[in-house]
Amino acid sequence: MDLYRPGSAATVAELLAASGRSEEAEEGLATAAGVPRGVFAEAVTALAHHHAADDPDRALRLLHRAVRGPAGGGRTLSVYQQDQFADLAGGMAAAGRPDDAERLVAALADAGVRTRGWAAVSLAVPLSDHGRALRLAERAASMLPEVEDLGRTPGVVTSVVQALARIGATRRLSEVLDAHQETCSPFSDDFRQARIQAVALLWPHAPDMAGRLADMALRELAEATASNTRVAELLIAVGRHDQRRASAARDLLDSRNPGSYLFQLAQQKRRGWPGGPPNWVDAVLAGLLEATVDRDRALRGYIDPVVAQEGELPLPGSRAGAVALVYAALGDNDAALARARRARSEAERSEVLAHLAAHAACLSTDSVAVPLYEDRDDVLPVVRRLAAQLLPSSSGPDLPRARALVAEALTPRGWHHAVPVLSSLAPAALLRAGASVFEDLEIVL
Repeated sequence: MDLYRPGSAATVAELLAASGRSEEAEEGLATAAGVPRGVFAEAVTALAHHHAADDPDRALRLLHRAVRGPAGGGRTLSVYQQDQFADLAGGMAAAGRPDDAERLVAALADAGVRTRGWAAVSLAVPLSDHGRALRLAERAASMLPEVEDLGRTPGVVTSVVQALARIGATRRLSEVLDAHQETCSPFSDDFRQARIQAVALLWPHAPDMAGRLADMALRELAEATASNTRVAELLIAVGRHDQRRASAARDLLDSRNPGSYLFQLAQQKRRGWPGGPPNWVDAVLAGLLEATVDRDRALRGYIDPVVAQEGELPLPGSRAGAVALVYAALGDNDAALARARRARSEAERSEVLAHLAAHAACLSTDSVAVPLYEDRDDVLPVVRRLAAQLLPSSSGPDLPRARALVAEALTPRGWHHAVPVLSSLAPAALLRAGASVFEDLEIVL
């Protein structure tokens, strides 16, 4: 058998594991010299899949070995890989190991990632540990001047603003917002997003300031050029705190709906498709609003026409996941899972599955830092939180389903998306993964 042919290494590993020789396969992969990274990752991932059902901790450890690659590879972590470890640090802090989380962040080389890492750990520690949360939020804020080209580094300013808002550091929060209003690029760390993300976290500490920020955001969002996604974010931010402002945000979102997506498609077709098809993101958001009144009409008028436009090709994760989350909110879990599996890459499928797991477990995302590499058009967090607010589950958390989804999300290229869910559902497994990363980075526990 040619082990370099795609699928061959996985087949051998699966056969060894099925015959009870998994340990032998692991040892061979750990000690063999010159194993190509792709072959190593394929074989170790197959072993992880074999153990996923009966030994999830072992499966997760194997997945992290697949990500790290064979021993002696001598690789340097990319900024993207470091950002995954910043997510892991936040998860470790949420799972009760904040000291280890701090050591992991300190080992990250990139200043932008390290800044977001401090913010992520600050957001993850319990508010009862106010001194630590404040110290880490201040450390993150003090590092902002060290981040090169800050305006084009998505997620950094937003995560710092989140951390300061959560602990009620109002004066420092104002300073950061004022200092970085001009440096936040519209292509990355959108200033409107940073301010809106602060609103919900700030409300318990300083409702008057939070209300002023919300009013400022609402006035700006009333401009015709503002994204409907930002309006939805504002609705989510104020929805649990101020019904008057929530109604104003919802009215604004409703006023921008030109009719069902089916109607818009018909109109565009008659006009010869000037400017292309209507915005599918707006259709999904409008469908969620409609579902609070008429679920069948939401599907017929908004969601089904979006799906009908796509054909059978793999989809961007945002498009696959947004509709999957609506299906889940409407109770069609089979359709949601089938939709998630249409995402075009392993990492994007993991992201969608992780969001579905969080929805099934009824988890909040208020204490999760905005990812460094989140695209400004990545609507999955918005759709999930809006669905939870508008269409809350009547039966409560479905933990078996959530665990099955997060297990499928744990892939070599997309495992970090599952960290926030894993820290709630299986903190011990997350800490084991953290220990393997510490070993790889040669951090002393």
